Amino acid sequence: MLGVPRAHTWLAPDCGGRGRAQGASIIQAQLRALARPRDQTLGIGAIVSFVVSIYYCSQGVSALMSATNNIAYTERLPMPGFVSMAVLVLRWILLWLLAVLGLAVVYRYAPSRKNAKWRWVSRGSVVAATLWLASSFLFSL
Repeated sequence: MLGVPRAHTWLAPDCGGRGRAQGASIIQAQLRALARPRDQTLGIGAIVSFVVSIYYCSQGVSALMSATNNIAYTERLPMPGFVSMAVLVLRWILLWLLAVLGLAVVYRYAPSRKNAKWRWVSRGSVVAATLWLASSFLFSL
């Protein structure tokens, strides 16, 4: 509408014939004011909004970098060897169970065919999750 000079004529072509003439003229005047090109204000508004968006994007990236540095480089309290090993093993077991569950759901419902039997789905997801986590564990060493 802003780029079409005569947009007010086809947006409200017969406003004068249906109601009050004064109301139709007000609506047409407002539509003409909206369709009239503004050289200075449109350019200034675009520049100001661009500068503000760049500022807030840089603030967001700075906060993200600060948060990841806090997570990565914060010292943790030392735990006894048995507790830290138990937490590590429990973490991998929980990850394996979630991977098996996720893969089983994908294998069961994702293909566009009749539903597969759960015994094949569960076996396949166990094998896939085991291979996936074994390779992830080896790459993390």
